[in-house]
Amino acid sequence: MRACCGTLILPSLPGSAEELKDHVEDIDQACDLSKVGGLPPLLSTIRGSPHARLRALAADIVATCCQNNPKAQQQFLDAGALDAVLLLARDDADPTARLKGLFATSALIRQNPAGQKAFRLGDGFGMLKRAMCDDMEPKIQRRAFILAKHLATSHDMHLDTMAQLGYIRAGASALASRSSDVREASLGMLLDIARHVNFERFPTAVDDFRHPMLVAGLGAIRTTLAKQTDEGERDASADERELADQLAAMLGTGK
Repeated sequence: MRACCGTLILPSLPGSAEELKDHVEDIDQACDLSKVGGLPPLLSTIRGSPHARLRALAADIVATCCQNNPKAQQQFLDAGALDAVLLLARDDADPTARLKGLFATSALIRQNPAGQKAFRLGDGFGMLKRAMCDDMEPKIQRRAFILAKHLATSHDMHLDTMAQLGYIRAGASALASRSSDVREASLGMLLDIARHVNFERFPTAVDDFRHPMLVAGLGAIRTTLAKQTDEGERDASADERELADQLAAMLGTGK
């Protein structure tokens, strides 16, 4: 592990980063990365490598270390990793690097109140809203909606921020996506917001859920899925159909 971490100081070698990623899939190894001085060169690679592949690999290592690992999450948060991956997810010119930055962000803050507070203060919700609207990159959109769905059920304050920033309309717009993965992820987020948002405190959320774009998008999905006759297609779209039906029933537009 020590030798592997040492090689990461030479960020021009993608093989070194790939080897390190293999090592840190072990939870103990992931926590040891901080002890052997591996975090500064790793975060420097995210922030400053001219090679998109290396930036993406470094963010992938952050995600691998921190996923379902509270100890590693705290180590990386203390080292300033969240700022680095948020910047990558928001501004990188390379779609793969942005996607890996978003994945790393998710791994850092899931089930982590301190990380989510830092995310909110660092305009993470603004970054996430922009990622939801990136209809040129369905994988990024899907990942953004999945993270937003998690945050919607993590704290009332997150729901307030989502309502203020227009997450409902962003989800409504994505219902017209050609990607079934994006539609399903946006439906999941919308359903959880509808279940948990305080409509008395944010009456505009009622207007957003009644917006013609959302009503039309939801209706179009349900009509299209209802016309499917092929058993394989119906099986593949079962989750999307269930989410659409649940949301329609909740909004009073289902039949």
